[in-house]
Amino acid sequence: GLCIDFCPKDPNIYIAGTEDGHLHKCSCSYSEQYLESYFGHAGPVYKLRWSPFCPNTFVSCSADWTVKLWNAEVSSPVFSLQSGTDYVADVCWSHDN
Repeated sequence: GLCIDFCPKDPNIYIAGTEDGHLHKCSCSYSEQYLESYFGHAGPVYKLRWSPFCPNTFVSCSADWTVKLWNAEVSSPVFSLQSGTDYVADVCWSHDN
């Protein structure tokens, strides 16, 4: 994977972003398989972050010029934002709720 982020509520769970645009929910306890896969990016995933406020929510950004909001229970994005000028290399949640 190109990037990973550990779940703030369960440090055994993490999401990995890949060069092919997929995201995979994984467990430190089950290294042989994905717990869930997420599809929606058309290019490499550069960064992803779990929400510090909502345990089933994470955000990702990609070379496909998009930022996508995800619910960990659904394999496709809940919301997508498109950049009009360039790829998106980083995302971050606000520390204030």
